[in-house]
Amino acid sequence: MKLRLYQNSIRFRMQVSEVNEFAHSGLVSVFVQMGPRLDEKLAYSVQLSDVADPQVMYDDRGIKLLIPESIGRHWASSDEVGIYAEQKIGEEAVLKIILEKDFKCLDNTSEDQSNMFPNPKSSGE
Repeated sequence: MKLRLYQNSIRFRMQVSEVNEFAHSGLVSVFVQMGPRLDEKLAYSVQLSDVADPQVMYDDRGIKLLIPESIGRHWASSDEVGIYAEQKIGEEAVLKIILEKDFKCLDNTSEDQSNMFPNPKSSGE
């Protein structure tokens, strides 16, 4: 799963096997090792929940995206590309939340794309 942070937005992108795991277990969790010690890592996850709207939680264990169960299950089993939401953070600011299926790139890349969704803009894959 990829994580992209940009100003007040957070985007999670899941590959095919991760979407399948999410649909089956309701949870996908990964981490980035940030240092030599085992506790020096940034963990992030996407989880089905009984929340009313998608929301991001952050604490010393990492970043967690909670997705309402009905919305998440529908997304995982459909052709829908993403789930898009906003979370109020303070009086005037909002955090843009994006959960998307990860598509194969259209340009040349050295990244392994065997577990990515076919790109709908691609001709003939």
